[in-house]
Amino acid sequence: MKTNKYKLSEIYLLSRSLSLGLLFSYSFFLVGTSTLISFIFGILLGICFVFIYSKIKLNKKTKVFEILLYMFFILLSSIIITTFISSFFLNKTPKIFIILPSILLCYYISTKDKDVMKWLSLALTFFSIITIIFNFLALMPHMEIKNILPLFTFKNKNMIKSIFFYAILSSCPLILLNDEDYSTKDYISSYIITNIISLIICFAIVSILGRSLINMYSYPEYMVLKKIQISSFIENVENFISLLWLFDLYYLTSYSIKKINGILTTKIGTVLIFLITVINSFVINNNYEYLLYIYKRVPYILYILVIPILILAIKKELIKSIWKYK
Repeated sequence: MKTNKYKLSEIYLLSRSLSLGLLFSYSFFLVGTSTLISFIFGILLGICFVFIYSKIKLNKKTKVFEILLYMFFILLSSIIITTFISSFFLNKTPKIFIILPSILLCYYISTKDKDVMKWLSLALTFFSIITIIFNFLALMPHMEIKNILPLFTFKNKNMIKSIFFYAILSSCPLILLNDEDYSTKDYISSYIITNIISLIICFAIVSILGRSLINMYSYPEYMVLKKIQISSFIENVENFISLLWLFDLYYLTSYSIKKINGILTTKIGTVLIFLITVINSFVINNNYEYLLYIYKRVPYILYILVIPILILAIKKELIKSIWKYK
C-alpha cells in the first residue's frame, strides 16, 4: 500500500506527541507571553532538524542510540499519561493500574502491521483536528488580545532555551519515520502545518489565561478547556476532549515499541518494556523528586540521544558519498 497519503497524519501525531505537559509548560515558564515568538523561531529551527532527518538513513552504528531514544520515548510517554490521568481523573488509583493497561494497549497496537497503524493515525488525526477547530471556536469569546501583551519581556538566555526546547520536542519523534518513503517536502510541509496548529493553540492559551496565569498550571491547555460550555446540562466537557491528546502519546509509545522489537528480538524488546513499566510504576511515579528531575532535563536528554544518531548517520552518508565520487 502506498504510504504517502498518510504522511500528514503520522507526522502530525508524532510531532505534537510531546506537547502535553511539556512543550507549552516549558515555554510559558521560560518566556511567558513571549512564547508566541519562541514558537515561531522554534518552528524554523525545527524545520532544520526535520530537513536533516529526511536526508539521513539510520544504520547499524546508530542502533544503540536509537534503542535508548525509543526507550526514553516510552518512559516519558508513560510518565506523562500516568501523571495527567492521576491528576485529573483517577487520583486515588494506584499508578500501576494506569500504567499497565496503557502499556498493554500500546504493545497490542505495535503488533499490528504498519498499514493498520497508518489507518489509525489517519483516524486519530481527523478527530484531533476537528476537536481543535471546535475548541478554538468555543473559546473565542474568552480570548483577549491584551492578555498576550507585552510580547517582548524575556531574557535572551531563556528565549534561546525555549527555541531549542521547542525544536527538539516537536521534531525528534519524527526519527521514528526514518524508514518510511516520505520525501523531504512531505516531512517539512507536514511539520509546518502541524506546528502552525500548535501556534494557534498557544495563542488561544495565552490570550485566555494571560501572563499571570499561564505559569500557574502544569497543564495550561487542559485548564483552558474548562471554559468550554456546550449547554447548562453538559458539564466537564474538557475531560472528554483532553483524552484525545493522550492518543498522540499512545501512538508515540506504540511506534517506539514496534521499532524496538524491530531492532531487537521481540523477547528482548518485551523484557526492556517490562522493565520500563516496573521502574516507572514503583520508582519514578511514586517519587515526586524523581519526576521533577526527569521533567527538568527532558530536552537535554533528547539532545544527548539525538545528536549522536545524527552524527553517526551523517558520517555514514559522507563516507558513502566519498566512495561513490571515487
